Amino acid sequence: MNSSIYQKAKPTLCRVIDSLIIFYFLLLWVFYYTGGFVYEFFGITVKLTHIKNPLIIITTLWLIKHLLLFDSLRSVLRFFRNAFLFATFLLSLHLVNYLGYRYYLNATLAKVNAYKKFANTPSEGIKSDKGWNVILISIDTLRADHLHSYGYERNTSPHIDRLASEGVLFTNHIAAAPATLISHASMFTSLNPSVHKAEARTWTALDDRFITLAEFLKKEGFITTAFTGGGQMNKAFRLDQGFDRYDDENDGNGLPHAIDKVLDWLRRHKDQRFFLFFHTYQVHAPYSPPPPYDELFYPEYRGSLGKKIEGEILTQMNEKALPIQPEDLRHIIALYDGEIAFTDAQLGRLFDELKALGLWEKTLIVLTSDHGEEFNEHGIVGLHGHTLYEELLKIPLIIKFPDSSFRGVIIHQQSRGIDIFPTIVDILGFRKPEPIQGVSLFPLIKDPQMKMVLPALSEKEGHELKSLRLNGYKLHVGSRKSKSVTLENPWTKMFFYRIHEYHSRLKEQAFYNLKTDPGETRNLHKSKVRLVRVFERKIKQLEEENALLAGSFKPGKAKEDQELVKQLKGLGYLQ
Repeated sequence: MNSSIYQKAKPTLCRVIDSLIIFYFLLLWVFYYTGGFVYEFFGITVKLTHIKNPLIIITTLWLIKHLLLFDSLRSVLRFFRNAFLFATFLLSLHLVNYLGYRYYLNATLAKVNAYKKFANTPSEGIKSDKGWNVILISIDTLRADHLHSYGYERNTSPHIDRLASEGVLFTNHIAAAPATLISHASMFTSLNPSVHKAEARTWTALDDRFITLAEFLKKEGFITTAFTGGGQMNKAFRLDQGFDRYDDENDGNGLPHAIDKVLDWLRRHKDQRFFLFFHTYQVHAPYSPPPPYDELFYPEYRGSLGKKIEGEILTQMNEKALPIQPEDLRHIIALYDGEIAFTDAQLGRLFDELKALGLWEKTLIVLTSDHGEEFNEHGIVGLHGHTLYEELLKIPLIIKFPDSSFRGVIIHQQSRGIDIFPTIVDILGFRKPEPIQGVSLFPLIKDPQMKMVLPALSEKEGHELKSLRLNGYKLHVGSRKSKSVTLENPWTKMFFYRIHEYHSRLKEQAFYNLKTDPGETRNLHKSKVRLVRVFERKIKQLEEENALLAGSFKPGKAKEDQELVKQLKGLGYLQ
């Protein structure tokens, strides 16, 4: 009787088990779309810890089903034979998957490296016997999206816009780092931060073993001069390598006086071939543009902050001791924009003098920045150096040719701070030095429609947080928590160091689609696991390249002096 009931119930039990197996397979399919795996399947990462229970249940149900069907020793042997064949099939599938994935990944990385190989081959260039000069302008803390030529609604930059209209404008230019020294060191050497290791937080100076743009051009017969705002651009950090004159005196007379010094120098050296680097902190906090720029963009403000936003006010806001009111934030941004407008007006003086001296048609002008600034996009106001979000990395790049060739060209493909050095060298017709990690953008300037795959690796000071921006996607890797520093380290009291501790919400990885989410608010790390894996592999490849180029050298330390400390305090880096 019991045997008869069992025989009748067995088909029903098998159908129930089949239904449960289908259900758990569907559950696995859901896990696939939510990205909860850590298993490689043609580039898809699967987390076995997330699917372990469903797999155990499926396997158990499958075994129960076959045990129900056992009615003789022959059926048991048949089961184990089929199980062996099935296991062999799975192992074969895994092998095919592995080989296929390796091919897929290597093909993807080959595309990434193809443009670098092409762009670093010598191009025909514009021969150096034309005697062109070079001016490189770096406006510290300048976001690209606050320039009118980049689509900003406010008219902050008429002179820069005019420069852009006569030259080449890059709409997706990415900084190597969100801080001054580390970013300029990459700009000057065409090396990633992990290679040159220069950074202000640990007082690490740029090592003499790396060739800089100024050193290269000096060897080619240029006289080389720099006018900087000091601070992290102080010669103590050795960015002066290759310059005949490196003026880093911040005498408190402001940007107009700095421009006066530049104009005086140009008048005295207009008949020589020169490389001039000009850097200003005018846009950097504290935000205190002179009249009428202090009321140019938000004159109706009636709040209590005043017309000078010091680091102390920003610290209180970022420590949540002072609430960030919407009208206060608009006021802060208006003052920042006022600083840009004031800087633009002073650059207009420089451009006018170049024309008056007959240098406008003899000089290659490159205008860029080192990093941007955050205005509460991710919870912090008036700060940089703490994250690798777009507001800190997306900066302007404008290149104006002496004869205004390539006038009005707009390039939407990605470029990087490390590409400026080889681009200038290539335009002048010189062979690029080795080793460098950037590529020349000159081929892209000549053919803006050409396809290129140029990964932008950016690093925060300390190198514990990195991002890779590629093909409209961006991966953040690492932890934002700062390393501990000793009391003997003078940077212990640094304004932005303390913010690192307050602002540590970023998880170990975050992945964004910048085409649909330019503000980086929707983390796709769990739903784009295949792409994340490709990005992880590329970061690993770049890290291996960085380690190879860096070698085992021990970088030197900058010497602290009273003038440097004074400059850093004035910029809010020291308190």
